[in-house]
Amino acid sequence: MRTVDILITGLFSPAAIAAIGIADVYAQLAMRVGQGLGGGAIALSSQDTGGQNFTSRDEAIAQSLLLGLLFGIPIAIIGVLFGQTALDLLGAPPEVSRLGGLYLAVVLFAAPADIITVVGSRALQGTGNTRTPMYILIAANILNIVGSILLGLGIGPFPELSILGVGIATAIAEYFSAILVLFALVSTGVLTTSKLPRNLTITRQLLVISTPQMVSGIVTTAVYLPFNALLLFFGIEVTAAYHIGRRMYHQLTGPFYRAYGTVSSIVVGQAIGKGDLKQARFEGWFTAGISIVLLTISGFVLFVKSEFLVSIFTSDPLTIYYATNFAKSFSVAIIFISLYFSLAGALHGAGDAMTPFIARTTGFFGIFLGLSYLLSVPLNFGVFGIYVGIICSYFWMASIVVYGFYSDKWELQAIDFMEKRYHSVANK
Repeated sequence: MRTVDILITGLFSPAAIAAIGIADVYAQLAMRVGQGLGGGAIALSSQDTGGQNFTSRDEAIAQSLLLGLLFGIPIAIIGVLFGQTALDLLGAPPEVSRLGGLYLAVVLFAAPADIITVVGSRALQGTGNTRTPMYILIAANILNIVGSILLGLGIGPFPELSILGVGIATAIAEYFSAILVLFALVSTGVLTTSKLPRNLTITRQLLVISTPQMVSGIVTTAVYLPFNALLLFFGIEVTAAYHIGRRMYHQLTGPFYRAYGTVSSIVVGQAIGKGDLKQARFEGWFTAGISIVLLTISGFVLFVKSEFLVSIFTSDPLTIYYATNFAKSFSVAIIFISLYFSLAGALHGAGDAMTPFIARTTGFFGIFLGLSYLLSVPLNFGVFGIYVGIICSYFWMASIVVYGFYSDKWELQAIDFMEKRYHSVANK
């Protein structure tokens, strides 16, 4: 959805692209919270599905959705009231701030729906149903694409709302997908409305697994704020270029690393639920191996065709130059990216959220932001220093999760959590 937003606004100006890109940093807050809660949902859902403990599974899913709604409402209120102020804090130029503020207010209005969609999809995937979330996402993206074109460009009887129309289309698609996810959960019997969730043991475990992931996501968002200020220091074209290069990288490689991160959580979690820790370990390493092979291929395509691909988003020569280099930087880091996401997914499926949290927090704060700033400004390497910071950050994160999955800490925690959860359900 965000890629379509940038593609459409690329028809307006580099300032519009920069506005969408910077606003998206804040807009990702809802997604980060959803991914955190979704991590808890998929961990407990996959483990309980593997162990055939459906009462515990359904309770965990209901609680994760309720928590998602409670987190989403204040995010929506803040987005609507302080959208433009948020961009002003980064020192964005007036036009960028005005355009981005409009887009952010509308997109964050859909924060509750965004979170519910992510959490509900993860819960379904944990049960082994990966097709239904895919169908829902396809439908929502089609709706978003059509809506962005009609409302953004003002085709036919629709008004030309520019960046505001693009945001409205995204918000409509978010609520549409949330409704479909809830319907899928109810129709498959996974979510019932007959009783309120109340098992505090499951609540605690959800929060133990989800909180590090949510905080990690919020930290990532927090890092992107000064990082975007760093990009703006080098000009609007560099800022727009980064967001184009990043979107191109996400579009070509994201389907793989997100999919294998999710698959790893499912197969590791279900193997743990069956009590087969040896199989769980094998599944994690094997999924990481497949991820490396496929992502290396897509990363090679991105590297070779980067200039052509980024030129789809803009015709500005300077923006194309920097965007090409950003895309190549991500492609160079692709092996580390594949290792990080696949093994972080395996650890999440086992219920270990702290190791990926440490990896992501230190990687983004210390290297993605810290090293990028050190190299680009004080050491005067310019934008090249940011390229190096991007590559090194993923190397660092991959190294930590490889060590974490190699150790046996996650095995002990998974066994302890399952025993406590099943005991609490049996006593209800």
